[in-house]
Amino acid sequence: MSRRLSFILIVIGLLCLMGFWQPGSINAAGRDKRVIVFVLDSISITDLCAAMTPTIDMLIDVGAMGLMNTSTYSGSARNAAHLTIGAGARASGGDGLEPALEIGEEWGGIPAGEVYRNRMGLIPGGNIVHLGMAEIIAGNSGLAATVLPGALGQTLADAGYTSSLLGNSDVPGMPRRPAAGIVIDFTGVVKDGAIGSDLLGENATAPYGLETNINSLLGALHKTTDSSLLVIEWGDTARVDGYSRYLLPEVAVAARRRAVERADEFLGELLKGLDLEETLLLLLTPSPAIGGYQKGERLTPIIMAGAGTGTGLLSSPTTRRAGLVANVDVAPTIIRFFQLAPPSTMMGRPMKIVPGDNAPETLSALGDIFQRNFAFRPIVIRTYIIFIIAVLAGTTGAIYRPGRWNSLGAQLLIAVAAVPLILLLLPLLALRKLDITLLVIAITTFLLVKLVYRKKNNPQPFIVLGLLTVGLLWLDLVLGQSLLLKSLLGYCPISGARYYGMGNEYMGLYLGAGLIGWSGLAGEINTAGRRINPFFIVLPGYLFLLLFIASPRLGANFGGTIATMWGGGTTIICLQKQRARRRQLLIWVLGGVLLLIALGWGDYSLAGDGASHLGRTIGLIIGAGPRELLLIIQRKVGMNLKLLKYSWWSLVILAVLILFILLSYRPPRLLKDLAREFPALWAGFIGSGIGAFVAFLVNDSGVVAGATVLIFPVTTLLFLLLQAGGKT
Repeated sequence: MSRRLSFILIVIGLLCLMGFWQPGSINAAGRDKRVIVFVLDSISITDLCAAMTPTIDMLIDVGAMGLMNTSTYSGSARNAAHLTIGAGARASGGDGLEPALEIGEEWGGIPAGEVYRNRMGLIPGGNIVHLGMAEIIAGNSGLAATVLPGALGQTLADAGYTSSLLGNSDVPGMPRRPAAGIVIDFTGVVKDGAIGSDLLGENATAPYGLETNINSLLGALHKTTDSSLLVIEWGDTARVDGYSRYLLPEVAVAARRRAVERADEFLGELLKGLDLEETLLLLLTPSPAIGGYQKGERLTPIIMAGAGTGTGLLSSPTTRRAGLVANVDVAPTIIRFFQLAPPSTMMGRPMKIVPGDNAPETLSALGDIFQRNFAFRPIVIRTYIIFIIAVLAGTTGAIYRPGRWNSLGAQLLIAVAAVPLILLLLPLLALRKLDITLLVIAITTFLLVKLVYRKKNNPQPFIVLGLLTVGLLWLDLVLGQSLLLKSLLGYCPISGARYYGMGNEYMGLYLGAGLIGWSGLAGEINTAGRRINPFFIVLPGYLFLLLFIASPRLGANFGGTIATMWGGGTTIICLQKQRARRRQLLIWVLGGVLLLIALGWGDYSLAGDGASHLGRTIGLIIGAGPRELLLIIQRKVGMNLKLLKYSWWSLVILAVLILFILLSYRPPRLLKDLAREFPALWAGFIGSGIGAFVAFLVNDSGVVAGATVLIFPVTTLLFLLLQAGGKT
């Protein structure tokens, strides 16, 4: 049996590898082509749509637009946002960093070039130096991932391409040049450019009395025509954002609109001397507005045009979502444009264009959904967790003191298992208010409970709910995962922990519901008099569970794959009603290892830029060495320790732990009878427990995954004890 299962696992791995390769969508560049990155910081897509911007509108019409995730290792810090783009990985860098300066500018009365040489021990190799580079290197060297600030600039320089920087976000008495983080090399140097205060003009009506002088910036631009990569920082929008706390809201809106419209005016002049057939133009917002960040408005606009890009919506293999990219995708896009290979330390992947109409309206609507979920999610999930704990506590008490509340307790247990299915379907209703959302969840859960509840001592309600949940997840995975993306129990594109596949919340539910559903179904069929070996019912169900969660094009959850292998494998072994031999266990483990190796290597070697998390991890280990594996383990352990302390899901694990201790210390008389009355389901209980433990160990958010795995088996177990009359 174990050999056959190992062979089947390998076949599943090969099936999961089908259909990986995806073509790129931007033309590669020769030596005569260039990239211009126009930084329009601290605005939202609403600001862009509200302003009169004929040039930007034209770029959207001839190019592509998207929303960009702006996550960094330092929250909303602008320096970190720009350094992240340059590193192609989430970087650290506070806004207290000392600035980039032209080598002739003075810092503390000393020329910046000399200050740089004293700090770095290097002679500047360009016209612009970042005085905070030593601090940047130190701050990023201890992260739980390899992050190399300046990777974009260094990669281009090593290939013989030149880079330049123009513009600043200075305020009186304080140079602010965060855009240098995009284009510096490993030593903190930019070859050429102009970022001094002479690019600014005085205007008493402008924030801080300063604004970018368009003519001065255009004059500096004409001196950098030979640069392969040119980054232009339009500082007016950042100055408005910093000054907004002194302004009435309507005045701040008007000031931001004027800053955007002046940027559009500059872009119009820029395009007069630009051949878009030879130039790739990126307009992006590295960091959101301060007020917007606090409200969850952290997805910012990005536009890509020129160089034969085509029209539509931006996407990338990082997100696999139309209209959604990540800040870490910008550097790989530029590097691939120059026919170079992005360094293995870059988390992002080159952007591509997918079909889509009315980009501003489409993206505004999509952003509203994400922002609304960002605001609703904590309240809904915390309410659900409190409900879980209250029901577990109440029904456990009812088991030891049975009475008239048994029926209500049984229905509440069904409700706990029904809520995830309701939350998966809820995006279809497109609700816009929190109170209405909570009311709809309560009403639909009540109706679903009444539909499946029967006053019998059998697990039918949980079998039905489990198989419905798994079936709907399968359907959504195949049809594009839109429900998972928009579900309040799904992943959050604003935080950027995951963009596709199955997140840890539903991964845990998928495993727990799947094992209880299939093992319970096997038991029910036998109870109905159709004597079929449960093995032949549970095995196909388990293999489909594994196929969907392991496929890099479907579930794409590496930790979930391992947890499913162990949880499902344990269930299969328990169904054999005999102790597994060491040889069988060894064959099973080796088969699983071969599956993971086949998935990882195949994803890495066949999918290219479209590789999933597993394939990219394999590529990172191959490119940067085994140290990356240790960093991954360190990150997972650190995240789980953090979640144990702060996540509300840890309360569910604690509640279940207390429940199991109580059941072990004072087991109800009927507990032992369950294993005999429901042998197949009992195997599912054991497998779910093992799966929850493994999910906790191997996932970044193991606390979340482990807790959600337990929802179905624990509620089913308590339901059966309660329906049987508890201790009587």
